[in-house]
Amino acid sequence: MPEPEKMDRTKGLWKNLLYTFLGTTISIILTFGTSHLLQLHRQAQDRKMSALMVMGNIERFARSLDAVGEALAWRDTLATILLSIPMDSLDTPANRVYTDKAFLATAATVLSYDKTAEKIFSNSIETWKNMGNFQFIDNVGECFSSMAAIETDYGEYINRLKEAQLRVVLHPNDYPGGSRQTKCLRDGDFRQAIATLHVRSGYYRYLAAYIRYKNRINMELISIGEEEVMAFVDQKREVKPDGLPEPYQQDYATPAVDPNGIEDMAAWVESRHV
Repeated sequence: MPEPEKMDRTKGLWKNLLYTFLGTTISIILTFGTSHLLQLHRQAQDRKMSALMVMGNIERFARSLDAVGEALAWRDTLATILLSIPMDSLDTPANRVYTDKAFLATAATVLSYDKTAEKIFSNSIETWKNMGNFQFIDNVGECFSSMAAIETDYGEYINRLKEAQLRVVLHPNDYPGGSRQTKCLRDGDFRQAIATLHVRSGYYRYLAAYIRYKNRINMELISIGEEEVMAFVDQKREVKPDGLPEPYQQDYATPAVDPNGIEDMAAWVESRHV
């Protein structure tokens, strides 16, 4: 009878080792590959959120400029009415309804922007550089630089308005007029200051349009649509702790202290230690 073929155990061992090695290698590749893909996805999402915060911040500043333009526009109308009153009629009772409102013409509307988004963008700028988004970086930098310059310019303008008013108000005896308002309205510097409201109103509306134009370039560079940016800006998140009622100021108001209810004022004062 022919002898049975002997089994090559070495061959089987190497085959098992090969399968094990391949299985382990594929498992490692899948694990690290999936982890790497997830990491890349998270990085992409983080970059998008950072971009939305930046562009949303710029849009909010543009809206603040719109509000400044509107506020200066109605102050300009008031100033126009005040400047149309003849000097010798400023203190007549019939014009008091207008002159009493004179200081509203120099009332300041706050213009500022939250610099949190700018700081976040600055801290992650290396990531943007690694992505090769140099044009986006430059354009965002120009936006923030322009915003800072606009904020400074507006602050200086409002200070000039206030200075023209305070110079008269703090030294009323040096100026003619029956009231602080009419004294200011007789002063050339004050009149010149409120006469600039018209030009400034249009100027800040133009700056709002310019900032939006630069921000539109940002959107193009980062491939994020304007609708998505506006939705991000407009979203309102209202978070309330469960079971915790919102506090109201009136709940913490107490009756005024009655001095007659303090039996020994001197003793009470002596007992206080700061």
